[in-house]
Amino acid sequence: MKLMRCWAHQLDLVSDVWQDSFLNNKVHSLTTKFQHIMNRSSVRKARYIEFLKRDGVQNPKCMPTVVITRWNTWYKAIQYLAEYLPRIRNFIKEEKETQDNSELINSLAEILENYRDFAEIQLMVRFNFERAEVFHNIIEEFEQSMGITHLAYNKIRNLWNHLRLNIYMNDFGESIDEIITNNHMDRIYWMSEFKNLYKLAWKKLNNLMVEHESIDFLKAVRIFDPEQLPILSKNIEDYSDLKFQNEDLIKEFKNYIKFNIVADYEKGLIPFWRSLESVFPNLSKLAIKCLNTPVNSVDVERSFSMYRNILTDKRCRLIESSIEALSLINYNVNFNIENNEE
Repeated sequence: MKLMRCWAHQLDLVSDVWQDSFLNNKVHSLTTKFQHIMNRSSVRKARYIEFLKRDGVQNPKCMPTVVITRWNTWYKAIQYLAEYLPRIRNFIKEEKETQDNSELINSLAEILENYRDFAEIQLMVRFNFERAEVFHNIIEEFEQSMGITHLAYNKIRNLWNHLRLNIYMNDFGESIDEIITNNHMDRIYWMSEFKNLYKLAWKKLNNLMVEHESIDFLKAVRIFDPEQLPILSKNIEDYSDLKFQNEDLIKEFKNYIKFNIVADYEKGLIPFWRSLESVFPNLSKLAIKCLNTPVNSVDVERSFSMYRNILTDKRCRLIESSIEALSLINYNVNFNIENNEE
C-alpha cells in the first residue's frame, strides 16, 4: 500500500486562498466580534434566538464557531452569514438601542450601519458562499475513509480545470452583479480581485499536483475502475506506479483490459474485484490493495480523539488490552459486518 500525504489537508491548503480573503477583511471582523458578544453573554444569546423567532425563523441557531485548524468551519460561517446577515444587522441595531451601548456593540453597529462596509461584506459573503462551495465539497469528499481512491485524480483534475477556467471569467453570476450594481461598486476592481483569487488558488493546486508524490499513483489506479477503463491508456508502461512485478500480473492485466467488464457499483469496487479472484488471482489482490489505499489521514487523527474519550482522567488505569478492545469497538461500531465479510 502506497503512503501519501493527506489529500484532504492538501486541498484545504489550496482553499486557504479563499479563507485568507475571509480572514483579512471586514467579514472576519464582523464574525469575530459577533461571536465574541454571543459567547460572553448567554442572556444575549437567548435574546438573539428569540429575535430570530420573532423574525419568522423556524429553527433559529447561532453562528457556527470559526476554528482555523478545523477544515470548512470558515465556510460554514459564510453559509450562515449568507442567510442571516440582514437579521444580524437588525439585531445589533436593536441591542444598541434597547440593551447595550458598549464599545463592542458600537463597533459592530458601525460596521453594519456603514453603507460601504456593509456592501463590501454582502459582496464577499455572497462570492464566498457561491464560489468557495467547490472547496467545501471536495474536502468533505476527501475526508471519506475509503471508496474514493479511484476517483481522486478526476476530482483533483476537475478542480484544477474549474480554477483555471475562472481566471478568465468576467461574469460571476447575477447575485454578484446585483450587489455591485445596487451599491454602485467598482465592477472592474472586484472582477479583478475575484479572478486573482482563482489565479492564486490554481497556482497553489498546480504546484501541488507537480510536487505531490502520489499524483501518478492516483492517476494510474483509475485503471481498476471498469467504468473508466474505456477512456484510459492500455499501455502497461503508463501504470508503472502500480508495480506490476511479475509476468503473471502483466498477463492478467493484458487480459483484463481486453474484456468489457461492468462493475456492480451497488456493492462497490472491492466486492467486485473479490468476485474476480478466480479469474485474475494476482491482479485482484493488487487492485484491492490499491483501491484500499487511503487518500487522507482522517482516521489517524480521529483515533487520537477517540483515545482521549476512552482514556479519560477517571479511567486512567485501563490496561493496554482493554484500551485496544474499546478502541476496536468504538471504531467499528457502525461497521456492516455482513457486507464486508472476507
